[in-house]
Amino acid sequence: MYTVQNGFVLDVYIGSALVDMYSKCGCLNRALLVFFNLPEKNLFCWNAIIEGLAAHGYAREALRMLEKMEVELIKPNAVTFVSVLTACTHAGLVEEGQKVYRSMSSDYSIVSNIEHYGCMVALLSKAGLIQEALELIESMEFEPNAVIWGALLDGCRLHKNLEIAEVAFKRLM
Repeated sequence: MYTVQNGFVLDVYIGSALVDMYSKCGCLNRALLVFFNLPEKNLFCWNAIIEGLAAHGYAREALRMLEKMEVELIKPNAVTFVSVLTACTHAGLVEEGQKVYRSMSSDYSIVSNIEHYGCMVALLSKAGLIQEALELIESMEFEPNAVIWGALLDGCRLHKNLEIAEVAFKRLM
């Protein structure tokens, strides 16, 4: 706030660091103020504000920021998509999350990594789409880790799916 109030010109480096800091300190309004006062925004600035919105439960706002980012011709990266998918997971926005996930590969040629899969398994599992989550795990090109199996188990617990929980537990062990 000091920098904005005293007329300092913020560059993308200081700006993204301030957005990140304010978001992580729970001062999302200050993070937004800094973000919107940046004369120029790069990928790191956009990622910082999207992650901040996601962390504070503002999933729809994070999705809108992704859209604004695209309008500004800033190409999202793998980190951007982890933040947006995390936001969708916390808010239970299954259709939106699936759309973002598909867009990641089809529109941006970003290959899913373990974090993207983890977000999608958590999203599907929490929504009760346990079988779809298991199918996604089985389609992975690499070995699922404990976080992936844990997300599936959590969904099984939530939705009382003992059959798939046993499968996940065996694979986890």
